Amino acid sequence: MRRAFRAGYVNTRTAVEYQKFENTGRLEDLRKMIAHGEEMVSAFSPDDEDVTVARHNLATAYLTLFEQTGDSAALDTAIQYEESAIASTSISYGGRGSMLTNLSGAYLRRFEFESLDVDLASAVEWSEQAVAASRKLKPTRARSRQLLAMTLSNLALTYLARFERYGTVADVRAAIERAEEALEIHPAKNPADLAEILTNLCNGQLRLYLVYGTSSDLQRAIEWGEQAKWTTPSDHPELGGTLSNLSLAYLWRYDRHGDPADLEISIEHGERAASMFPAEMPARGAALSNLGTAYLSRFERTGNLSDLDASIDWARQAVSVTASDDRDLGNRLTTVAIACQQRFERNHGHADLHTAVESAERALAATPIESPESARRLGILAGAYLAGMRAGFEPPDRSDVVRLVERFFKAADSPPAHRAYGAYSLGLLLGELDMRQPARKVLREAIQALPAVALRELTWGDQEYLLGRFSGLVAECVSAELGEGDVVGAVEYAELGRSVLLSAQLDTRTDLTDIEDASPSLASRFRELGAELGHLAPAARRSDVASIGPRRRALSAEWDEVVRRIRQVEGFEHFLARARLTDLRHAVNDGTAALVNAGNLRGDAVLVRAGATESVRLRELKLSDVNHYAESLAEATGRGARRTDPDLRRLLTEILEWLWVSVTEPVLDALGDGGARRVWWMPTGRLGLLPLHAAGLPGGPSVLDHVVSSYTPTLRALLRSRRQQPADLRRQLSVALEHTPGQRELPGAVAEASHLSEGDFPSGLLVDSAATTDAVLSALRTTTWAHFACHAFNDPATPSQSGLALHDGLLRVSAIGALRLERAELAYLSACSTAKTGWDHTDEAIHLASVFQLAGYRHVVGVLWPFEDGSAQVAARLFYDQLADTPQADQAPFALHQVCRTLRSEFPDRPDLWAGLVHSGP
Repeated sequence: MRRAFRAGYVNTRTAVEYQKFENTGRLEDLRKMIAHGEEMVSAFSPDDEDVTVARHNLATAYLTLFEQTGDSAALDTAIQYEESAIASTSISYGGRGSMLTNLSGAYLRRFEFESLDVDLASAVEWSEQAVAASRKLKPTRARSRQLLAMTLSNLALTYLARFERYGTVADVRAAIERAEEALEIHPAKNPADLAEILTNLCNGQLRLYLVYGTSSDLQRAIEWGEQAKWTTPSDHPELGGTLSNLSLAYLWRYDRHGDPADLEISIEHGERAASMFPAEMPARGAALSNLGTAYLSRFERTGNLSDLDASIDWARQAVSVTASDDRDLGNRLTTVAIACQQRFERNHGHADLHTAVESAERALAATPIESPESARRLGILAGAYLAGMRAGFEPPDRSDVVRLVERFFKAADSPPAHRAYGAYSLGLLLGELDMRQPARKVLREAIQALPAVALRELTWGDQEYLLGRFSGLVAECVSAELGEGDVVGAVEYAELGRSVLLSAQLDTRTDLTDIEDASPSLASRFRELGAELGHLAPAARRSDVASIGPRRRALSAEWDEVVRRIRQVEGFEHFLARARLTDLRHAVNDGTAALVNAGNLRGDAVLVRAGATESVRLRELKLSDVNHYAESLAEATGRGARRTDPDLRRLLTEILEWLWVSVTEPVLDALGDGGARRVWWMPTGRLGLLPLHAAGLPGGPSVLDHVVSSYTPTLRALLRSRRQQPADLRRQLSVALEHTPGQRELPGAVAEASHLSEGDFPSGLLVDSAATTDAVLSALRTTTWAHFACHAFNDPATPSQSGLALHDGLLRVSAIGALRLERAELAYLSACSTAKTGWDHTDEAIHLASVFQLAGYRHVVGVLWPFEDGSAQVAARLFYDQLADTPQADQAPFALHQVCRTLRSEFPDRPDLWAGLVHSGP
């Protein structure tokens, strides 16, 4: 009896002394508790079950000591005590789940500290046992529910760690499911416990956002993080970690949507988080690194060098408190590398370049090949090498670069966005080193990753954001293909890498006639899935994206399964497979498609005809010139610019002359005098913002004098327009807004549209207040020709949010893209910048003209920049006067060509009045 009483006293005493430390937070009290506890426990045999609780308390104390000091010996001792405590308890012991959870946490921390996979496996195994043990307790007791909730929360944490190590997305979803279950069953009496669960939910959603780029996941992360912040007691030691996570979430939302308020909130939370950790505490490193990244983002927004200096200081402090074998070291070194490279590019200091390269090299060396971050950190190192080379410094050793290439192809577990980034960055470096074959190989990998970057389950806004990070990739890949003399590869990889978003939408609208004969049920389900996905993806608003996200994911998974099953049907093995040039040639039976490309190292055109393909070297075409003229034109024609400014006319004249010399004259020379009269221009990159079709010398030769031009983002899109059934009846819709709320008057709009009501065909006219978004969408479903005379809004950052300005708001690109119109023939968009896409989205070609084609219109007329009201009215009347009142509009490109020539003849010094009119279609 005396022995049992003594054991009970030891158990109680260790608990009381640990509680004293928790109350004071003084490390001295923790060390006293450990010394006293060990002294008391040593009086009992190692397997004595009477002091199991004391051993568990000592394990907890040693784990806390590690958290406070980073002493790895304390962590090892914590594991020894907890394993001893578990070994001396029966399986039915009520506190076993808590002990198992504690042991799992200790192994997880040791994995994070020493990066041993066996420790991670042990953490997961012990945590799963803890959940199993806790499920056996009586669920009616609040204490039992609390214990189960916390074991589930810890299991979520271990799954997230396993994802970080191996990149298996199923672990993230499993972590979120366990944390959601924990939140549901927790009795909600302990705020600190609830905060831990909420923090795990925040981290899980952040990981999903990193993998897929889904804005709804980021929004959910912020919501969970805010709840965790307000639930955590102000003096709780975990509040710093919660604030640090929330800082990162707000920073990513700033990166995603550009709201400066999010950036300031991120910095505020980050500074508060950093101040809450003791200087020597290892966990402080994460807060410092996140804060450094936030300051770097503010520098990028404001250009204030003090923010850049602060970013580097915070990032270096983060590295200084991080152990050499800490698995987060790579992440913190990466922040130093990125910030120092930016300062080098600003100030050209050799020391900053050296630090950037050294930090990136160390970060990559600290990253396992299997890590999801492997390809991204490789790309950051390649970028640092490239920055040095372009500044005139010594290039990296070629053997080191070869090893980077070998490592990239082993980093198969990195997410598609990371693989695309790593391959793109590495491809640029290899090209600069004239290592052409490996450059071509990795750039192909980058292009092939793009469809997986812009997953079908994402909204258009999310897809645009992700794809916008790879601006210029297609041009470099095409250059690499042509550098090796492969014109077929150039065309096919341009097809794969351009218009990814619209191509995915075209997949959902594939002709199923042949499949219906072979498998009617599969064809039917494919059509149903395509219709629902096509509706959800473009039309989702930020306000409801979270609610429809799970539905979209489920539909996407079923879509993939249906496509797989269709490919198992004999004769359909290549259903929706990558397009081949042999099939794409049919798009240009009566002309030539000209793929025009400007890469960092060369300029080229590839001419695709029905029977042959050839490349034309454009030696005067420089990427720097393309960017200069595209930027100048964007500034001169953007919102707020004076539309009759003589400077704009001079700029356009200069651009047209430069385009003639560097691009179109060599292309026309290659076509020859007997060349095709029709040319479809397919400019890559920011060439897509420039009027190739109107290039020419003032008073001299011009493209308008030689060929009839149209534009198409891809040969596939052109082929689809060509194969669509033409209209068998002309039903005209005219939409005109002279008075648009919040916009300047358009006095000629109604007259422009009313002119079309005079023909001998059914017509409808929606004017001013009658031209609402619902009325127009409804009318579009029953008409075959559509004319819009109104204002338009162009969103260069998120092109899918551009739209036609109607009486009650914007008819957005995303809403138009959701339409599926049969036998739609011609859409004439007499509004500003309806054929202009975003600065970073030129290869996606998302604008009003392209989505009207996606909706079903065979021919579309748009404008590259803002157009004067009177000029728009004249151009429209000239255009329609040349078209017969027939259902088909196949003369549309010829009519528009003649309009441009007529206006040029009358206003030769005003290219702003005629060079911006463009046609898309067959």
